[in-house]
Amino acid sequence: MAHALDSARFWARVRFDLMGCWIWLGGRRSGQRNNPKAYGIWRYAYTKSVSAHRFAWEDTFGPIPEGLKICHRCDNPPCVRPDHLFLGTQKENMADAARKGRLNGRDCPSGEAHPMSKLLIAEVFEIRRRYRTGTTQRALARTYGVSRPTITAIITGRNWRCLEPEKIKSFVGRSAARRRAALAITG
Repeated sequence: MAHALDSARFWARVRFDLMGCWIWLGGRRSGQRNNPKAYGIWRYAYTKSVSAHRFAWEDTFGPIPEGLKICHRCDNPPCVRPDHLFLGTQKENMADAARKGRLNGRDCPSGEAHPMSKLLIAEVFEIRRRYRTGTTQRALARTYGVSRPTITAIITGRNWRCLEPEKIKSFVGRSAARRRAALAITG
């Protein structure tokens, strides 16, 4: 259980809403500092770091039994409201996510709508068309301002899966020459 001073400092960083989630306003996980939907991180006792929702659980209910996770009923990662949290195994957490349709990116924006997207759908089609006609991946990467691995992922269907899935599946795992040949036949 947390020290009373740590507890007071923690709850001072929460926006309380009596009708909904209690949102963690403190730090976020590394690499997600500007993402308001990211899991919170709480650093306390000068050396300890823990997910904000885990700290909220322990501060309210006590230690988390070994092997269990803290799951969200509300599916809102920055929420630290204790009655929105529950104990579960990793398997139960994944089953809960599947039941709510949160696996495989179903509720995540994709394509142009994704906030990290650098390409438009039309550009993806153009990249695939130009690759079929013999333009190198390196040249495509330079032209569109992305990395060569990004171009590879577009061509093989790892990225932009939502576009032409039947054509993409026909050439994943083939050599570059065989992929180009398959695209020329199906395109």
